[in-house]
Amino acid sequence: MKSFLPLLSLAISASATAIPALEPRQTAAEVQSLPAKYFPDSQRVKIRYGPFQLPSSEQRSVIGESGTMSTIRTNLRKPCTDCGLTAAQAGLEYADGSPADVGTGAWLHHVVMLMSGTGKRDVVCPSGVLSMLGERFFSSGNERSPTMFGDVETQTLKAMYPIAAADRINMQVELMNMKPQEQTVYFTVEWEFLPKAATAGFKQTKALWMDVTNCGVSSVAPPANKQVFTLKSDAFTIPANGQMLGTAGHLHDGGVNVNVYLNDKVICDSQATYSTTTMGGMAMSDGHDGDAHIATMSGCTNIGPVKQGDKLRIEANYDLDKHAPMHNHGDSGGLAAVMGIAIMYIALD
Repeated sequence: MKSFLPLLSLAISASATAIPALEPRQTAAEVQSLPAKYFPDSQRVKIRYGPFQLPSSEQRSVIGESGTMSTIRTNLRKPCTDCGLTAAQAGLEYADGSPADVGTGAWLHHVVMLMSGTGKRDVVCPSGVLSMLGERFFSSGNERSPTMFGDVETQTLKAMYPIAAADRINMQVELMNMKPQEQTVYFTVEWEFLPKAATAGFKQTKALWMDVTNCGVSSVAPPANKQVFTLKSDAFTIPANGQMLGTAGHLHDGGVNVNVYLNDKVICDSQATYSTTTMGGMAMSDGHDGDAHIATMSGCTNIGPVKQGDKLRIEANYDLDKHAPMHNHGDSGGLAAVMGIAIMYIALD
């Protein structure tokens, strides 16, 4: 069956929804209504957030990263109120709505979206570095893969992520520019949702954010003088019974796979696949480095039940001899930071 789980990093593919043709210099709308894809009562909208100014690839941040900008935004526009999210997909575009991607030198390095409000508290890290912003519920990397909060394909397990009227959406986003010229981009999300009245009988979905840095900053420097290494998270104790909808890993270049363990048994081996093409298989622009980058991360669906007290952990494996890592620009040219993440989505019993 088709994968329905929310994957942090899956296939690099263009959005299935075409953007209307725009006249030169025309600016795309902040909110666009789109055809719904799943349940009969669903609604789908595309919301753009920004703009964001990407620095030159020759400019280094205070922590030594090249061409990157990182920011926190709060109280963002919500797609709906008193509703249930069923799907989300992140994107990056220019003012006229054209795609901003690897081919144009713009990277959606990562984004974390959080929900604040009554009952919205991060499951894994209630006192983590982003805990004041709420509960982490959606994330994306440069692959911009669709996230599903339940089985929207077969609808055998109906689940959704609830949004109350008073809830607020916050986010932490990091973007990267591979070109020496500054660029201005907008971050976008296509949200699909059901009105609250249509979610009767739906289970509530929770995201378990597993990270090799546990509750710290996700980016970590690679171990010194090691080409092959493994980064490990601590074990997290599952707080409630539920059904594991699915999971997938997130790595940076040089990564091989992320193993997800339940009670010390591997339940998912999320493998990285590399490519030298951009989204949709297009060739890189002349300004690109030409190296292969992570294009997909495999995922696992319908993993099975989980019960209160079970232990969940991950291991991220890197081999810098097999896959070239990212480097910072500038005088040092040192290795860029890496990550090891997997999000497990669970429908609570």
